[in-house]
Amino acid sequence: MDTRTISLISISSALIFAIALLNKFFLVSPMFGVSIAHVTIDAIFCTALFIVVMRISSRPGISTLIGFTTGLLMTFFGAKGPALVAWLLRGLVLDVIVFGFHRGRCKFSCYSLAASLAFFTQTFVGKVLYLLLFMPMKAWITLTSTLFIPLVLAGSLLSILGVYLAIGKIIPVIT
Repeated sequence: MDTRTISLISISSALIFAIALLNKFFLVSPMFGVSIAHVTIDAIFCTALFIVVMRISSRPGISTLIGFTTGLLMTFFGAKGPALVAWLLRGLVLDVIVFGFHRGRCKFSCYSLAASLAFFTQTFVGKVLYLLLFMPMKAWITLTSTLFIPLVLAGSLLSILGVYLAIGKIIPVIT
């Protein structure tokens, strides 16, 4: 791995970590089961950073490494254990769809599908693992009696704005 790739992974992981930290400033409402900041800020801007780095580097596995590094940062700075798995899965889903199924010849629709599925996977798996490992069984009501699933689906759709931001606005300026 060359210096440029390591730098891209490091800088983008730190930026994604900083964006994800904004979630701590917005309380999780019991009615929603998830922070509104996660569904909006995280879905749009973290997705944009993932896509920008994927397009700049064109290297399979880079999103997985960014997800893993971000998960390590989250865990190191106080997030619960599922953060590492959730962020790793987000990067892995992006890599599998973009570089696995489409062999790097991904267009807007492909990136949109990858971003939506990656966000949904990260949020849903992270929440399920958190509830399974750290909460009593009656806390599982959070998944069924709140707006958690509709909000996660809304965040998945909002991640398409992150793809548009990356492909339509950021990448044309920096390349």
